[in-house]
Amino acid sequence: MGASRFREEGRILFREGEWEKAAESFTKAIEASCKLPVLLTNRALCNQKLERWELVEKDAREAIEHPEGSTSVKAHYLLGKALLEQKKFGQAMESLLKAMSLSSSPDFKSYRRTRRSRRAGWG
Repeated sequence: MGASRFREEGRILFREGEWEKAAESFTKAIEASCKLPVLLTNRALCNQKLERWELVEKDAREAIEHPEGSTSVKAHYLLGKALLEQKKFGQAMESLLKAMSLSSSPDFKSYRRTRRSRRAGWG
């Protein structure tokens, strides 16, 4: 099974509240795909639901370090949330401010409009 199938399996399991199994599926997708940031942040979301803050931090940091993930609002937010839960307040504030800064950029706003229109069947 390829990365995209494991990813889809993980997404379905996540929606069903099967966070442990979803994390396992995302792990398989990560192993099959050279650690794409979106897969790392999806696994981080599972670990957030399971309150595994060290694992959320690890995946978020890894996603941010990837060339495609450095501007990921989701990765910076998850990192901030994980750091906050671990009482690393200074670092958490930096990450959350970075997520907020990225989310207010014109590129991100354009991306969100495009996603919304596609979901509504307009694109």
